[in-house]
Amino acid sequence: MKGNWKKIGIVGKAHGLRGAFFIGGRSDLLPNSYSEVLLGAEPGKGVTTKITKYQIVNKRVLLSLAAVPDRTQVDFFAGQALWVFESADTLAEASWLGREVLDCQGQHLGEITEVFNYGSADTVQILAKDQRTLEIPLVDDYFVLPKKGAGLASRAPATAAAPLSLRVPSATFADLWE
Repeated sequence: MKGNWKKIGIVGKAHGLRGAFFIGGRSDLLPNSYSEVLLGAEPGKGVTTKITKYQIVNKRVLLSLAAVPDRTQVDFFAGQALWVFESADTLAEASWLGREVLDCQGQHLGEITEVFNYGSADTVQILAKDQRTLEIPLVDDYFVLPKKGAGLASRAPATAAAPLSLRVPSATFADLWE
């Protein structure tokens, strides 16, 4: 399997009694594709465990792991590095997160917060300023994409700062916002 180990932060301050903790050294979101992490000083060495809960609390990443069932275990692992193994598709997914989405007239629609694959095509979730969400298939019919190819890896954006533009007016999706 091709990919790389990536440090996503460290076990930080405990939150509550059930083993949840803030990830130290990280302020951005985790991709949904992360389902397990490795706790340890070096990549490939340590305890691999499933992510049981992930949420944002006060703009900070809060994580719960199967290997850390209560607050005393958080204290034991405090300061340990958190690693994930990233495949080529995971790396591509992360490159889409946080990108601004504009409609065909250049108006701000929102920013990409999630990338899903339901089988037929990758789908992006867009979060508007008013906290409503919208899911749109990441296909050429709807978006001006960086380059052609199958899957996220071949469509990875050149730069994270470049906005993603729709080919259609935002009114196309007016009834689909949640």
